[in-house]
Amino acid sequence: MFNQWMRNNTFAVFKGILSTALLFGATAHAATLSLNITNNSGRAYVSEAVNLSAAATPGTGWQYSWKLIGDGTYNRKEIYDLTWNSSWEQGGYALCTPTNIGQRVTGKFYPPTSGLYKFAVAADDIHEMSITQNGVKQVVTSTSAATSATDFFSGSTQVSQNINLTANTAYPFEFLFINNPALNSTNAAHFSVLWQKPGSNQWEEIPIDYFSKTEETVASGKLQQETFQNTLTSLSQLKNLSSFINSRSNAATAVFSGQSISFTPSQNKNYTFEVTATSGSQVVKENITFYAEGRFISEDHANAATAWKKYYGGTLNPSQAGMSITTVSDGTATGKVLQVQSSASDAGQLRWRQDIYLEPYAAYEIRGKVRLLNPPAAGVIQIPSSQEDSKKWLLPRVRVGVHGDASEQGINASNPTQWTNIAVDFVVPYHGLVDLYAHMGYTGTYQVENLQLVKLTGRGATAGLITQFSFNNLVANVPNIVVTKTGGVAATQAYFARLSQATENMRILSGKNFVSQCTKQNILVPTNWDVFAYGTNADSMILKDLDVLTDDFLQNVWGSTNIVGGAMIHEIEHSFDFPESNFYAHLPLFLQVYAMEQGNLKRTHNNSYLTAAEWIQSERQAIPTSLCGREAHHFLPKLFEFQDLYLGSNRWGVIKQIMHDRWSPYKISQGHAWAAWNNPLGQYKKWWEEIYFYTGLDGWTLLHTAAERTEAERSFNRIANPPSASIDPLNVPGNPDSFYLFRGIPATTPSVGWGQIELNNLVEVNNTCREQNIYAHATSSITYNLGKKWLTFDTQAVIKNNSPWGQVNARIKGDGATLYQSANFTAQSGPVSSGVIDVSNVNQLTLEFLDGGDANSDWSVWIDPLLTKGYTSASKFASVGKAIKHSSGKCIAPEFGGTPAMNEKAVFSNDCTSSNSKFKWLASGALMHINSGACLHPLGGSNTPSNGTYWVFFPNCENYGHIQYDPTSQNSIKHRTSPSCLHPEGGSGTPSVGTKVVFDQGCDETRLAFTLQ
Repeated sequence: MFNQWMRNNTFAVFKGILSTALLFGATAHAATLSLNITNNSGRAYVSEAVNLSAAATPGTGWQYSWKLIGDGTYNRKEIYDLTWNSSWEQGGYALCTPTNIGQRVTGKFYPPTSGLYKFAVAADDIHEMSITQNGVKQVVTSTSAATSATDFFSGSTQVSQNINLTANTAYPFEFLFINNPALNSTNAAHFSVLWQKPGSNQWEEIPIDYFSKTEETVASGKLQQETFQNTLTSLSQLKNLSSFINSRSNAATAVFSGQSISFTPSQNKNYTFEVTATSGSQVVKENITFYAEGRFISEDHANAATAWKKYYGGTLNPSQAGMSITTVSDGTATGKVLQVQSSASDAGQLRWRQDIYLEPYAAYEIRGKVRLLNPPAAGVIQIPSSQEDSKKWLLPRVRVGVHGDASEQGINASNPTQWTNIAVDFVVPYHGLVDLYAHMGYTGTYQVENLQLVKLTGRGATAGLITQFSFNNLVANVPNIVVTKTGGVAATQAYFARLSQATENMRILSGKNFVSQCTKQNILVPTNWDVFAYGTNADSMILKDLDVLTDDFLQNVWGSTNIVGGAMIHEIEHSFDFPESNFYAHLPLFLQVYAMEQGNLKRTHNNSYLTAAEWIQSERQAIPTSLCGREAHHFLPKLFEFQDLYLGSNRWGVIKQIMHDRWSPYKISQGHAWAAWNNPLGQYKKWWEEIYFYTGLDGWTLLHTAAERTEAERSFNRIANPPSASIDPLNVPGNPDSFYLFRGIPATTPSVGWGQIELNNLVEVNNTCREQNIYAHATSSITYNLGKKWLTFDTQAVIKNNSPWGQVNARIKGDGATLYQSANFTAQSGPVSSGVIDVSNVNQLTLEFLDGGDANSDWSVWIDPLLTKGYTSASKFASVGKAIKHSSGKCIAPEFGGTPAMNEKAVFSNDCTSSNSKFKWLASGALMHINSGACLHPLGGSNTPSNGTYWVFFPNCENYGHIQYDPTSQNSIKHRTSPSCLHPEGGSGTPSVGTKVVFDQGCDETRLAFTLQ
């Protein structure tokens, strides 16, 4: 039962329920109790003594008693309801609840009507629930073995007898629960309590509204849950625990006396002492909570070799060669260094790692110096720009793994051998575990020295850098420069109070209570990041880059009284999504709009501040008029339209019920299961099915035209069943002349700036619905193996959905060389076209979108990326074909004109203007005939044709040496794999029409000169 963190920004002190003095008799002033850590600069470390002191004022003769009420064996917190399932606590929340536990939940029911009630319980593993009436406590349900999450009725003791309850009367209850994987075959755990109200045959989870009143049990009106870490096999074992009896830790020395005490924490956990000070009739109680951190081990520490682990990729490898903690010979380091020596095969794989437990929700900074000796040759190290993030250039760097590639700094790419100071700030997730890395990125010798870990917020922090704002569901670590620009502490506090209330309203609507029971929204504004990031959903962490917080934004938004940042509230909303829903069904609009309406808030949108109604209207206006351009989320405003037209004053009641049903095992078992992750059409239509169930109104037909229903099904089904990238561009079945690359298997794993590569986007370009597209949010890179088997590539690039912020440029590379790069373009100025690119000499083709602005909403798409060869590719070159003109004035053409047959000879002709005499000299060196797509070969296909071999047309232009030619300094056409050049048959300098062309030795004579004109 903890209230929110003290608003004092640098102290992690919890106040208990009795946070004001309890005074017996009148006094002039209430007594106060101050609690502090007096050693280690106010910080606590695991396995080290923590010195605690208490001081009550005013008055004398105070006596102090310390009771350990929270540690690794015992925890007490507030919860919202009596429904929980461990399967919900996956991903970022997997550490919310220990496996071997006992639990006690206490609170009160307030029945809405008088009459006979029944209760039913499903639990894994063992439970017992009792209700107190007229001072008599009675067990009403129990189980001695696990039941499934939807099995409430199979056991005789799972369902209570009829219990006569009076409306609006408080009935204390106690719910006991044990989870022990040894008791059944799975590690799953769950419990859920139903009731059946008088006169009804329907069962339901007990609504939150009917639990403890706000003036009782706890200040917030939540229930109290005590968790006992222990391996238990029976409820009697649970009831006999000293922690259960005394509501405190199992620690043997859990009670202390004296104004000052010393305590040694044994685990990286939060520890809470309840301190009681008494003086005569005066009694004051306060709680102090501290987290026992781990000690950071630098490279110079005696235990460095134990603390820093060697990894190859993601695999621990203690014997990994090339990694050492050593001294440097040039004397430039202050002590030892972490060193990585890597070869080409190891580059990017070798990394040092230290895992450390730090204070949850506090901000820290890791500082040090880095350099790279013996770096690769000049030009290999890519210098990062605003268009390329660290996932592209992978410099040797220091990284905080809990934030992925977003929080890192590395060597000076322009001067890698010089020591470079680095500083990476980060926020600690709710569970406290942070992984620190020293990564290699290239060949050479990477060295890291002078590593320090600096605490920026919380007890014992470096003062003056960051202010922490803490609420019961949200913690924000904000640089003081931002606080000042916002208008000071009070203004910044008010901003995050708005976000805290918005978070609570999202929880209320979603029914996803376990998130708020497990963790707080964890917000950081970092100051030393090179990479833009809004954040991550894992662990409810939200990261806001300092660079986007302009002075105007801070003053007008953070410093306002009713505006919240659109990106910030969107990131918070992600915590309350459905777990098995994709982007198109989690309905951020509902959660955010509800929070905005309840808090009378506006949100930023482009350069405007919109109310909830105005924002939804803008979303409606953004829906493409073309059905082709609509994606799944474009249909979501239909739900708001239904709200406005049909739900009236109960506009949120039905929506809330549907969202709460998602967390109800019983409702799910009764047919309210949500559609699967890969079925967005089913998820969208499920909303309409559930609305029909509760209202009797069919919004699917009322609000969707037949064309819209058809297009919705097409769009959603394309999302669920996207085309697969399953074809190797080197071996396309049937050997066609063209191939859309969106079906191609990338040569390496693509990188994207956000989300993932998508092949299912429908995009309208110039009033045409284009389907063969690759969505790759900038900054992105996709590489394909072509093996010099294709001749042309062309594509267009757009930013989809009329994004108001997106700005990118498109770059196409062949074997690392830039073949095309556009200027920056937006959704409004696109599409841009690559034109026809000659890829006949390209082994690997790379498609890149580079960020042209702030990386926000860069929804970049490659449209119809097409490879061609044969006649199809020849037609692509029709506008650039040129005649092969001899010094005599005659030109090369097929012997019989028109489309040449296989092995038809090339001859001299007076026709130098028609398409039949036009060729394209490909980058591979082949000469392609525009009209037919055939290339000029030596008859017989030899790499070393004999003198007099005819030059013939052959329908194959793949990258073979025998069809490749180079111009000489005097314009002869030199055969690349032999010493021969092309000659007029007979050797005349003025060949007659029809004279054939042959291979012969000898080059660079006037009679052998050809030019493309």
